[in-house]
Amino acid sequence: MGQLTTELAAAHRTFLQRLASRQSLTVPSPDPGYPHLGQAFPPWPRPGRDAILQPPKPEIPPSQHILDRAADRDTDWEAAD
Repeated sequence: MGQLTTELAAAHRTFLQRLASRQSLTVPSPDPGYPHLGQAFPPWPRPGRDAILQPPKPEIPPSQHILDRAADRDTDWEAAD
């Protein structure tokens, strides 16, 4: 297990070195008197922090049993008046 960890760490360091060398490449200007045109491989933009818009959840109609119980409860209040 220790050998595998060492090999993975070495591979990761090699990858980071190759990535750094590629990210430092620039696009040369066609005119030698002007500076370079920018990075050849710019980093990807970070994802935004805006809210994720989602459609509203569908309205679930109540069952007939619930409607009957609600109707019974309303009549009890009327009887108390």
